[in-house]
Amino acid sequence: MVCRLEEQQNWSELHSRRALRAEARTRKRKRNMTLFAVLVLLVILTVTFVTLGAVSGKKGTPKPATVAKKKTSKATSSPAKETAPQAAGTTAPATPPVVSESPPPAAAPPPAPTRVAPVDGKPVYPYTRDGSIACGKWSAGSDDYPFFGAPRSGGRLHGAIDVYPPAGRGAPVKAIKDGTVVQVIPAFYTRADGEVCCGILIDHGDFVAFYGEMASPAALSVGQTVKTGQQIGTVSGTVQLHFEMYTPGTRARGNWYGSQPANLQDPTQFMLGLTG
Repeated sequence: MVCRLEEQQNWSELHSRRALRAEARTRKRKRNMTLFAVLVLLVILTVTFVTLGAVSGKKGTPKPATVAKKKTSKATSSPAKETAPQAAGTTAPATPPVVSESPPPAAAPPPAPTRVAPVDGKPVYPYTRDGSIACGKWSAGSDDYPFFGAPRSGGRLHGAIDVYPPAGRGAPVKAIKDGTVVQVIPAFYTRADGEVCCGILIDHGDFVAFYGEMASPAALSVGQTVKTGQQIGTVSGTVQLHFEMYTPGTRARGNWYGSQPANLQDPTQFMLGLTG
């Protein structure tokens, strides 16, 4: 009986020890599985972080070729863009394409004048009736007024206008327009100091003009043609141009001292249009 009880106790102890060892093995297996799972999770997380870091590095870091390309682009940009950067948040306007245009044709030269003033500059004294009387150059009742029809000694009337150029003696006298010389008077007028003054009659087509009191000798002869603005003489010591105007077709200036001839015209308005 005693032996059987001892056997049972030994068996119970053996069974308890086996159960404890089995339980210990189970706990150890569970612990190992937990550690393995944690280790696998750590490996997965590590690989994930490394992969994401590599991808992020590829996106954020420009390739060497790209950097070089950007530097080259900046180096070759126009000076205007470098010196005048656009304000932040604005878009630079597109540069319009350069269109090659042919130069405009040269302007045609202005037409040559058909008429010019016989002297340069605005006359020193007026040659209208009212203007010459009012200017104070001549005394009342003078027989030397420059206007057309002014009284002269002997009862005759002035058949011209006297034009006083600013340059005075030696001022060039020019042909008003194209024409042909029809008469030359070498001794038209003799001054008190003995200077002899000449005169030239030129047919201009729509009128005939006599340029008198020019310095002798005459620069032209009968039959010569003149061009608009061509110098035909110079002003004498009288410091004036004695200008007469005749109807077309006149071939000679008569030495008249009575009534004015029918072919004589008043040149006042005509000359005002040229000299002002």
